[in-house]
Amino acid sequence: MAKLILTDDDQGKEVRLNAGANFELIGTSGVDRIVVAAGANANLNLLGGDDLVTIEGNAGDYTVQAQGLSVIFTFSDSTTVTVPVSTSATRSITFGSGETLGLELDLDQGAIVLGSQVLSSEPETVTAEGGTSTETTSLDGEGTDNTAEVISASTDSFEFSDSFAVANNVEITGFGSDDSLTFSGVTFADLEQSYVSDGTSASITLNNNGIVSSVELVGVGGSALTLDAFNALSVGDIGVA
Repeated sequence: MAKLILTDDDQGKEVRLNAGANFELIGTSGVDRIVVAAGANANLNLLGGDDLVTIEGNAGDYTVQAQGLSVIFTFSDSTTVTVPVSTSATRSITFGSGETLGLELDLDQGAIVLGSQVLSSEPETVTAEGGTSTETTSLDGEGTDNTAEVISASTDSFEFSDSFAVANNVEITGFGSDDSLTFSGVTFADLEQSYVSDGTSASITLNNNGIVSSVELVGVGGSALTLDAFNALSVGDIGVA
């Protein structure tokens, strides 16, 4: 078995686990992006909350079951992917067939939930229906000058919008392939000039004569030094209306 231990330098970077091998992966306390190929055996020990896990097989080819505070996805070839459940946040599970489902501990139900599917210790086929919906969310007016509003994009597909005319201060966690961020009142060239990557996260800060719009995509785009490079990643695009 190959044992991989991620460091802080790996936060936000895509880590791929290939088919035909057995992996044990220990994540970071930040946002990790893990891609597990169909046919790989993987035990993921993820320490953060809003991690992004992609399992490349079709959702309908997997069964899922709860085991303690973890879930086990079993592929049609009997390989398994074990993912821990965060007690404080929602992980994002994306399948090769396009579905993105939130994995969380639902305290009200006293159960682990994947999308809308309440899990038990008995294996059941992954149910993708109803797990993901598209939400249109304006970031205008969110947060203050000193405190960012934290928004999780892990559970659904989000279309975020941001107007140049309205101030905000936002941190988005769990930004994935089914999400998008669109700015209005500016050009793409304006976004290119305002785009910054600090090695872990990507952000855009716009200043409209003292009206400041700041959006950080936490744990995403750390390796993308330009906006075009960010939009080439396997996450949603940043663009203009």
